[in-house]
Amino acid sequence: MSEAELESLIMNKRGGDDVRYVLGRLMIEGTSDKVAKNENKGLNWLKEAVKKGHLASVEYKTYWDIRFDRQPKLDKIKANLENAVKETKSTRACNTLAELNHASSGGNAANLANLTEEAKQAAEAAKGIAANYYMISAEQGDVIGMHWIGVFYHEGFGVSQNIDKAISFLTKAADQGNAQSLYQLYLIHSGKEGQSEAHKDVQKAYNYLMGAVTSGVTYFEEIINYFKDNYAALSPNFMKSKNVPEELQQEAEVLKMHDAFIGELKIGFSAALSKDRMYHRPCGFINDQQIWMVGVQINYFINTVLRYNHNDFVKAIKIDLGPVLGDLGLWVLNNLKAQAKANKQDDLKKKIQTVIDIVEKYLETGLDVLGIEKKYNFTNKFGPKKCPNEQKSRGEQPHLYSW
Repeated sequence: MSEAELESLIMNKRGGDDVRYVLGRLMIEGTSDKVAKNENKGLNWLKEAVKKGHLASVEYKTYWDIRFDRQPKLDKIKANLENAVKETKSTRACNTLAELNHASSGGNAANLANLTEEAKQAAEAAKGIAANYYMISAEQGDVIGMHWIGVFYHEGFGVSQNIDKAISFLTKAADQGNAQSLYQLYLIHSGKEGQSEAHKDVQKAYNYLMGAVTSGVTYFEEIINYFKDNYAALSPNFMKSKNVPEELQQEAEVLKMHDAFIGELKIGFSAALSKDRMYHRPCGFINDQQIWMVGVQINYFINTVLRYNHNDFVKAIKIDLGPVLGDLGLWVLNNLKAQAKANKQDDLKKKIQTVIDIVEKYLETGLDVLGIEKKYNFTNKFGPKKCPNEQKSRGEQPHLYSW
């Protein structure tokens, strides 16, 4: 609907605050071809709905305040988010409250040692509150909640340490593409100092670390050193995967090959990120705290977006997929395609290639081509035109991690 049509609904008292909320978001985000971006006007529509207690508007405006208000009122923010959790169990509200309590918990033991007894008790309480909110989020299948409650169980932060529960939650998050969860699983199985000896599995740890690195988590030196420190256990599989001739299977030569292999990954990652920055693509400025989104969004693209109709696809491109619409996304996709090929996962390899084709076409022409439904259907080999029984709807997805 156009801006005029939405405003007409409001003026005729049809739809009320739900329409104010939709119109406000469209104006703020600028994602509709029929509603011009106008942040101030959009905020005014939201504020009108907020005054009447419209829950979705209150929650959305709260996130806006967190990001852009120069002097955010923390007590008001917490109260709004707590109400959202109470009324809807909003995973985003849970994650935000967990993050706020995590930040106020004092951090490590060294920091806590300098606090008063009262402050220490408050910090310990904040840990438990953070864990509780992440658990509520995780139980609904949210990848952020699953990752962090997994980390908390691993470290015994706000909950009693339980490595098996940590592995369970982190594996679920990793299965959705969270590369930071892969890194945490690497730590658990690594056998490093302070880690559970009962869960030590060097090959499993290396595989998790490789998955994290090829998804953009930049522990290139760590994987080189871990391979070197565990050469006897890891070298046979590496040599087999690289078809190393028998005459070159001396330790010094294999270590050089491994260093070169990881070095190529590092160069590819750096070149992709630099190119995205040069072209001022949003994904070029992704930081270490956001890198998890790359793998999650690629997983979402492969398993869900490919099944969208044209309208939902365009929304996903405009709103959701920023972290992968660049050379960094292509770098990760090509790594995944190589893994699928090595594992003889032909169907997955074809899906990944289709996503690569779509991203390359988008980088070349924007939505000039893909914005035309017929061209989209031709490019997407797994879309509803070719696979109607597999179609999915963006509106039915329980979790969207928009950029």
